[in-house]
Amino acid sequence: MKKIAIVAMDEGRVIGVDGHLPWDISEDKKRFKELTRGHTVFMGRKSYDAPDMPKPLPGRHNVVCTRSPEKIEPHKSVTVCTDPEAFLRDLSKHESELRGDIFWVIGGEDIYRMSLPFLDEINLTYVYGKHPGDTFFPEFENDFELTEEEKYDTHAYRRYVRK
Repeated sequence: MKKIAIVAMDEGRVIGVDGHLPWDISEDKKRFKELTRGHTVFMGRKSYDAPDMPKPLPGRHNVVCTRSPEKIEPHKSVTVCTDPEAFLRDLSKHESELRGDIFWVIGGEDIYRMSLPFLDEINLTYVYGKHPGDTFFPEFENDFELTEEEKYDTHAYRRYVRK
């Protein structure tokens, strides 16, 4: 199963502010939905509880990482994980509960940071400009190579593959 981070980041590495995206790019939201539908998404509890995201994300299997599993309401399309690194390291042990052939890492900051060594690719929406934020995407450029880019007025879609 391929492990790919999907993230929108601005020129200052900002990915969020107060639990929300600091921008509203409808094409990017549609793209996120199309790419992740039918697969498994891996996120932290704060991302899962974000006010602008349905719980669970429909059409996907949701893996939610938390130190307080009792706070996640049981659902047939949700797996709760208390050790994200162990989960990623032993992903094959969980194949029966997962969906699709791509394991999408969707945030937040801590999940992205600890997932980096396990990722095959990063699917990045690079948002032009700098925005206020309190959540950031870690540096990854030394370990990944830019292989594709589509430029638009406000952003670019970039695909990075592990070197």
